[in-house]
Amino acid sequence: MKLNSLIFFLFLSTLAFATNPTGEPARPSIFDQLSAEEVINVTIAVDLDTLTANIRNEEKHSAVFSYTDDTGAEQNWDIKLKLRGKYRRMTCSETPPLKIYFEKDDLSSAGLAKYDDLKLVNYCADDHEEAKALLLKEYLAYKIYNEITDASFRVQLINVTYKDTQSDHTFSQYAFLIEDASQVRSRLSAEKFKKTDDLTPLLEVDANQIQTMSLFQYMIGNTDWKTNYEKNTKFMLKDDKRLVIPYDFDFSGIVNPSYGKADSSYGLTTLTQRVYLGTPDELKNIKPTIKLFESKKKAIYNLIKSTKLLPKKSRKEMLTYLDSFYDTLDSETLSAACPK
Repeated sequence: MKLNSLIFFLFLSTLAFATNPTGEPARPSIFDQLSAEEVINVTIAVDLDTLTANIRNEEKHSAVFSYTDDTGAEQNWDIKLKLRGKYRRMTCSETPPLKIYFEKDDLSSAGLAKYDDLKLVNYCADDHEEAKALLLKEYLAYKIYNEITDASFRVQLINVTYKDTQSDHTFSQYAFLIEDASQVRSRLSAEKFKKTDDLTPLLEVDANQIQTMSLFQYMIGNTDWKTNYEKNTKFMLKDDKRLVIPYDFDFSGIVNPSYGKADSSYGLTTLTQRVYLGTPDELKNIKPTIKLFESKKKAIYNLIKSTKLLPKKSRKEMLTYLDSFYDTLDSETLSAACPK
């Protein structure tokens, strides 16, 4: 990689960052450097035919990741790309979801933390206008959860130009990056959850955190997750309690993709129907969590209203869907929404 801009390094050195548990200044990550209120323009140069020739392939492919930093300097990173995902890997016709691997030594040389892998979510519909709207809706689902809790994956919207290294053909689309799980653990002062054949019992989760996560999944109409194993959730350990951090919201009612399927095992016939998948015990003390969601309503609605890249019709659909959540938000409704 070769990111050796003296101006960029001096810029990093003068920034005041939060301290890590040792009391030393914490280094920013590559994700931090790409984080901004606006859309970041990124170019990824890769042999596209080789990358997508076999969608079941687990091989890492060499590529170059380029963008312009806050100082105006061009940054070019040698990276590896790998296909990821299950359903979307098989379904997304143009560019499936990807995982980006940076070199830890390159990050360290640039004064950055060694959080070296980011997930990249691309379009997943043949019609690009539909694909763009669906991607932005899922991006907003992540941003909504960021408003509710720090125990969530941060995301960054980008405009990515893919350049085929064999033909120089290029095409551009919106996409978003998802924060490295290692950095989430660091932010939360959590530890890596060590998998065993017999997962930690559900009673050993953080009660407040699991309530918040379960209510959020109900809010967006998502049933594509599990807490008894890591299905679209990432486990972390903090104070001997298991945190459950959700991701992948494309099958949710608030996104409502044309390629989605309702989970008939819960008696659902459409993606927009809701089922509360938290445990009945959670509902006994859920009023403080309900108050938390009510306190975030204005910020959540403003977030959607201000996302002008998303067509007005789609923004209205999201707000109407959230209205149906907030208008009936009480413990009795949630109890009735539990699977029978």
